[in-house]
Amino acid sequence: RIIKRGSSSVSELVSESGKVITRDRKELDRMLDHMNIIVDNPCVVLDQENSKKFLKGNDFDKYNFFLKATDLLRIYETIQETKIQIEGLRGKINSAMMLLPNLHKQVEHAEYVLEQFTHLDTLQRKVQLLQEKILWCDYEVQNRKKIKLEEDYTTKKNFDGK
Repeated sequence: RIIKRGSSSVSELVSESGKVITRDRKELDRMLDHMNIIVDNPCVVLDQENSKKFLKGNDFDKYNFFLKATDLLRIYETIQETKIQIEGLRGKINSAMMLLPNLHKQVEHAEYVLEQFTHLDTLQRKVQLLQEKILWCDYEVQNRKKIKLEEDYTTKKNFDGK
């Protein structure tokens, strides 16, 4: 890690010959994870302050040092966060389960309304067909009346003409 005056720090992955391989922090983190190197681990990078705490510290400090060195502290914190997330998800599941009966009723009502509209559409088609039949029947009746009147007129004309 390089810290320059007036700018932010830069992380570089450098080969043994001094050639910069990458400056990408994600690539560096991936490499550290692959090699299972925990930079925050006091056993890997033991600076002067941490060495004082370890040598002069009480049992509690040494235990915390052990937790950090074995990565148990991070695992414990991850477990605690996971438990909190699980509880949150359980709450969401319970809320969703409480809404479920109401949603089922809404679905049933929507299906009933759809069925009624389908039935209404069928009835409207039947009404339209019946109206068309009535018109054709009325046309047929009127046509027969016309034919009868024409026949009566022709008969009367022939009768009057003779």
